[in-house]
Amino acid sequence: MAPRLPTELFERVMDNLCCNRDALGICGLVSPQWTPRSRHHLFSTVDLSFPKIPLFIDLLSSPACTFVLSVSRLSLDAIGATERFVRLVTSPAFGRLAYVKSLRLANIDWTTFPRVQQVAIESGLARLKQLTTLEMHALSFHELKGALTLAGLFPALSRIHLIDIRFSKYLEYNISAAKTYRIPPTWEFVEIDAGDAIPAFLHCFCLNLAVAPLGIRSLKLLHIEEEHYSYIHGLRLIEFKSATHNGGSPFTGVSSLVLVSRDEECASLVLLDCEQHTYPHHRTLVLLGCHCASMLASKLPRTRVVCERLQYKYAGHLLFTTSYNKSSRARYRTQR
Repeated sequence: MAPRLPTELFERVMDNLCCNRDALGICGLVSPQWTPRSRHHLFSTVDLSFPKIPLFIDLLSSPACTFVLSVSRLSLDAIGATERFVRLVTSPAFGRLAYVKSLRLANIDWTTFPRVQQVAIESGLARLKQLTTLEMHALSFHELKGALTLAGLFPALSRIHLIDIRFSKYLEYNISAAKTYRIPPTWEFVEIDAGDAIPAFLHCFCLNLAVAPLGIRSLKLLHIEEEHYSYIHGLRLIEFKSATHNGGSPFTGVSSLVLVSRDEECASLVLLDCEQHTYPHHRTLVLLGCHCASMLASKLPRTRVVCERLQYKYAGHLLFTTSYNKSSRARYRTQR
């Protein structure tokens, strides 16, 4: 006879066993009432790498497979497993993962795929109709268009994380071509971490603003390189005059803006850019930089002056962090 326990009690038991996969498997066999919670912890996040992909394909292909409704986050790392990645994504069984909400793609060189194979991969991924979060980590494309095409496969996408995205074509080419691409209005949270993707996507965002407003509410730019500032700085001066609808900043609707730079001087220059323009809708502005202690001592007073002059423009708070080391972080916070 199946145990009769209150729902809250056996769910609490399985929540405490969330890291013990063997115990969760046993719980799922105890009673039909225990199965959904057990499957939630076992299959809500599926991380696939080289040795796991073939077994996962076999599980998906089985008529007895019933866990697909529990999978909400899927991570595919193709390092050393490019052929297996293609086989998984293009297999008919992959379509059973239609309820996945979050997808992470890592270590994939899109430039190595023939065009026919690219189309097949895109068709396979496009079956994830309910996807709302996409993370691209260490992906390589010929140009900006490749990354936008991949992200455009998912009509419900609202969060996108671009980490270490590489383009084989020159940055100048991607910037000049940015005017031909359109950013989906569903994008609300955008994070761009390192590489030429930062200036390329910023140009694309601002050029799109000349046509229609964007839905982006949170923008994070991480690990800005010194050579990228000239593109960002010039972009702000141009777009401030030509691509806005209300005379404000190109990112007037952004409520949270995070900028991270390895170079403290670059972070200071970006901060000065912010001072020159008005961001009435911002609630949080975070600038992070990294530099040696002696340089920090000489630069921080100047930055504090800027912060003091900025504090009246922001409805929330401003945080300027000048080191990635938590034990030696120097912070300057202003509260309205």
